[in-house]
Amino acid sequence: MELPRASWVRSKSIAGFGTDREIQIPLNVLKPFYFLQWWFLLVVLSVLAGGFLLYVRWRTQALKSQAVKLEAAVKERTQTISESQKEKLDDMRMFQARLYSNVTHEFGRRLR
Repeated sequence: MELPRASWVRSKSIAGFGTDREIQIPLNVLKPFYFLQWWFLLVVLSVLAGGFLLYVRWRTQALKSQAVKLEAAVKERTQTISESQKEKLDDMRMFQARLYSNVTHEFGRRLR
């Protein structure tokens, strides 16, 4: 709501409340001069651009940090999986060696 540009404002009662007398109040309404100045708009745009750049830099750093953490987690998990697979492979080789030993022993006994 914009106030009228005048040096006097008149007022009356609304809906019958109060008096019917008019009151005149001296009032000088001025618009803030700096809102429409080029230097003010330049300062506001600079602050907004700087804030945006700071946000982008902060977000980039956060994403890089998260990527490093995820990479470390992937390496650790890969190492854990490869160790468990190595253990399973060693168990299978031992089973294979025992089976081969038992089969050759049985064939050797039957051929004698």
